[in-house]
Amino acid sequence: WVPGDLATTIKRFELHVLEFIMRDLRFGIKSGNIRDDLNVEFTANLLAGAVLRTASYYFGPYKRKKPLDTEKAT
Repeated sequence: WVPGDLATTIKRFELHVLEFIMRDLRFGIKSGNIRDDLNVEFTANLLAGAVLRTASYYFGPYKRKKPLDTEKAT
């Protein structure tokens, strides 16, 4: 559970990430680096979800056996 203000901020951040990814995918299609039959919205959601899930896992408040070495993670 997340307080209302924080939930709104997180949602806005997620939408910004999604918009950036969709913009970059469209640019890739336009420049010929990505096939033009790609479902941009679906692919952007997959990529954004993977990035945000990975960030949540490695930098979120989860208990781990060993602390994360941020030098190796970056």
